[in-house]
Amino acid sequence: MTLAINISNCPCRCPGCHSHYLWDDIGIPLTTAALDDFVERFGTDIPPSVLHKSRQLLPTGYLTLTPDGIALTPQGFLVSNAVIAFLLS
Repeated sequence: MTLAINISNCPCRCPGCHSHYLWDDIGIPLTTAALDDFVERFGTDIPPSVLHKSRQLLPTGYLTLTPDGIALTPQGFLVSNAVIAFLLS
């Protein structure tokens, strides 16, 4: 299993970035409806525990939904270690 964390509206702009499209503010706000629609369209490759914990983080604004899946917002990036640890705990 792989957990990839993307950052929408990424402030880093690293030289040689392979995901420069994430420099823009792409994606939609992560809501319960958006998460349900994503799972319905793309299956349940995301572990149920991560989906459940993502729902718990909805009010924080730390996550967004991009075409690639769940991504961190710039606010989520600032606390990314805590967010990732929570999602994987």
